[in-house]
Amino acid sequence: MKAEPPSTSAARLLQADHAKGIAIALVVICHVEQGLGRAGIAGVPAFWPAFEALCYTFMVPVFFVLSGHFLEASIRRRGLKGVAASLPGTLLYPYVVWTLLQAALMILTGAGNRHVAWVEVPGLLLRGWMQFWFLHALMLIYALDLLLRGMRVGRFGRLAVALLLDGAAAMRPDWFGAPVRLACQHYLFLALGALAPERCFEALPRRQAIALAVAGFAGLYFLHAHRAACSALLLPAATLAGVAGTLGLSSLLAAAPSLNGWSSLGRYSLEVYCAHVIFSAGTRVVLQRGLHVSLFWPHEVAGVAAGLLLPLGLARVARARGWPLFRPPRRAP
Repeated sequence: MKAEPPSTSAARLLQADHAKGIAIALVVICHVEQGLGRAGIAGVPAFWPAFEALCYTFMVPVFFVLSGHFLEASIRRRGLKGVAASLPGTLLYPYVVWTLLQAALMILTGAGNRHVAWVEVPGLLLRGWMQFWFLHALMLIYALDLLLRGMRVGRFGRLAVALLLDGAAAMRPDWFGAPVRLACQHYLFLALGALAPERCFEALPRRQAIALAVAGFAGLYFLHAHRAACSALLLPAATLAGVAGTLGLSSLLAAAPSLNGWSSLGRYSLEVYCAHVIFSAGTRVVLQRGLHVSLFWPHEVAGVAAGLLLPLGLARVARARGWPLFRPPRRAP
């Protein structure tokens, strides 16, 4: 029997998973290199600073744009109250658990690149520490967006609020603490994701996907290179170009059945985001202190592999066995 083609919604989910997979891979690649630099591992290639700067322009905003798109569908399905009620379990719970776990491991082992004391832990939770700034900012953004929706502010009204907040954070960063400033800077991308029509997230024919990927990443490079002339305008444009390039590339990946395993990284991107630092840092410690490896590329490759694959495996086992590592314990019926 010939297999039925996937539905539009299923294809959109697959492409989104590939886009998140691309983004989370770039996050891990960049975070591993930063950890190596703090640990004194030399030999970073000459091209790396430029590569990292480009990645940081768009890799996390990909998640905010997709979150805005799927927030619309969630609200249509569950309503504002249903979405608000789900946030403690989907975002707050893993944020608290993995912030505490990562801090505890760093304190108890002393193996991290940063000194942390027990007395600092409550403050870490309040301000969004290390990679957990993303979940902290996302929770603030969701709270603001749901509040505006509850006040019956429309999509363009929310976009106007996002533009005002982004401009204020860019022109007067001293007005905001770091957690609020990051939320103000990234709400724009969630608002744009909610505003964009569904066809922007659907799979494209091969030639169109290639064109979008090439144009998007070329635009990212050009705009990022000229951002100093008018950074307040060009940096968001460069970010959106990078997001567009990611969507084009994800459309190509989604069309290749042999690469569909890549979508697992996107499906478990939150779990990988929470846990990757622990596994990549542990790999670095083993190589540096145990095996006395001091070369950059063995550390980078091993750290990225550990930071992607081990959290992915842990997430699958935790979901299959009901371990409350990333989601609250299930209530007994």
